[in-house]
Amino acid sequence: MQEPPSNESNLPGTPNRSEDVGEPTWEEIRPWAEFCCWTALVMAPIINWVNGPAVSQDQFVVRTGLIVLAACGGIGLRFYALLRR
Repeated sequence: MQEPPSNESNLPGTPNRSEDVGEPTWEEIRPWAEFCCWTALVMAPIINWVNGPAVSQDQFVVRTGLIVLAACGGIGLRFYALLRR
C-alpha cells in the first residue's frame, strides 16, 4: 500500500528535497561560534564550582587553556563582526 503524498513540501520556508541546500557559509557559522565561546566562558566558573579545584597540574593547564581560548575566540569573533559592519 502506498502512502498519500504529504503537503509538508508545500509549506512556506520548507526547502524541497530536490533542492541542494549546500554547505553553511562562514557568515552563518560565525555567530554560533561566538555564542559557543561566550557560553564556555560563562560556564567555566560554574563547572569549576561543581567539580572543585584542579587536582593536578595537567587539569589546571587544560582548564586555564580552555578559558583563554574561549575568551580569545569570543573577543576575536566580536571584533571581526564589528569590523564587518
